[in-house]
Amino acid sequence: MSRTLRHHRIATAVSLALLLTACGTSGGDTEGTTASTAAPTSAADTTVPDDTVAPTTTADPGPPADLLFGFNLSSGDINATREKYGVKGQNTNLLPEDYYVALIDSYNAAGGIAGHTIVPITYTAPTGDVPSDVVNQERCEKFFKGDQVADVVVGTNDEILNTCATEAGKVVFGRGFTGVTQDNLDAWPGFLNAQAATFDRAALATVDLAVNEGVVGEGTSVGVIYPGCDAQTAVFENALKPALEAAGATVSAFEGTCIRSSADEGAALSELPNAVLQFKTDNVTAVFNLATGFIPVVLMMTEADKQGITPTWVVNTNNEFGAMGTMNPPAAQMANVLAAGWSAALDTFETDPAKLGPKAQECLDKYAAVGFPAPGNIGELAAQLDVCSTFLALEIMLADSPGAIDRDTMMASLTASAEDTAALTNSLDWTAGRQPNVTYTKAVYDAAAAKFVYQGDAVPMPES
Repeated sequence: MSRTLRHHRIATAVSLALLLTACGTSGGDTEGTTASTAAPTSAADTTVPDDTVAPTTTADPGPPADLLFGFNLSSGDINATREKYGVKGQNTNLLPEDYYVALIDSYNAAGGIAGHTIVPITYTAPTGDVPSDVVNQERCEKFFKGDQVADVVVGTNDEILNTCATEAGKVVFGRGFTGVTQDNLDAWPGFLNAQAATFDRAALATVDLAVNEGVVGEGTSVGVIYPGCDAQTAVFENALKPALEAAGATVSAFEGTCIRSSADEGAALSELPNAVLQFKTDNVTAVFNLATGFIPVVLMMTEADKQGITPTWVVNTNNEFGAMGTMNPPAAQMANVLAAGWSAALDTFETDPAKLGPKAQECLDKYAAVGFPAPGNIGELAAQLDVCSTFLALEIMLADSPGAIDRDTMMASLTASAEDTAALTNSLDWTAGRQPNVTYTKAVYDAAAAKFVYQGDAVPMPES
């Protein structure tokens, strides 16, 4: 999986909260005791009369096992994290893990989740420009191949870590908008993402919107730029391109550099003028961007302005379009943005809990109860709402696990529940093949308000 460019303060706050991970020991190691009946030691008649029901015994599940919970710890010192929220109003300069540690302590003070004490297992990444593949292999070893094996790890959509989790039979909560496809869901039975629909489904939503708005149709020329990473390539070839061609469009594709380390970033940015020139030559009237984050899109918009073209920029929440205006792109280009959104907080910078996910207020109340002040900006708001979704889902997942912790039982409990656990996004319909976001809403830029606004009703996302 590729990591994305996040250079703006707001986007950094959001995406850091979305990139957390951690580790814990296997809760399945706790052995339960079972009731048993000793064999008779004499020749006494043990026949049960026909009219008598034989007594039955129920296996004792044993005490609730600890929930071993893995996540990244930037500081390497969990007590330093606790000090930040130990005094009301002092939790400034928060790191992503601070939000996790606060709720872990809060749940444990109340007896854990369904009786399961949460035991944090943490990983601190090396400093410097270390390739993501190296980091994720280290996380794999830490979380799933050591003396302690995490039951749940949060904060990653990475293939290396999820393959390790699948082999270990454990659960991973993904983070952010890095592409996970339906094929990944099929291969990773313990994977969930409380923020985003699968990458291919989100891409299809943009095509659906563009067709409905008359931007894409028979004879149109459409540009697509995508990083040459496995997930993005698969989405382009198997979902986005076929959908565009089925709508009658001709596709001009530009494959960019897959960003796996800081060294790749410069190469990816230097390619953008060539991509715009290609689209100009091919008379492209609409551009789709499979890169994650708003910075690549805004840089392309600026370059397009220099080269004298103004296509429609078709984006979605994965592109973090809500933050585009913070980079002051050309006004004519911003007026041509057509967006499919599913997170009011990130898309329109909405801060009213009543207009966010159905669990948003409950989430904010949890943080207020442990001493966090009300979020001071959209980054802090999104960070709180994002982390809550994991714990709200775990409450359901562990409800049917009184003793040992088992991935398949946890997943079955979640997908059988009709409760909506969304805090940051518009809905979390876990019953639909682990697809949390079932709708999108059209969004356009309102120059007077200097932000994006939703228009019209929510529309079901196409199936991938």
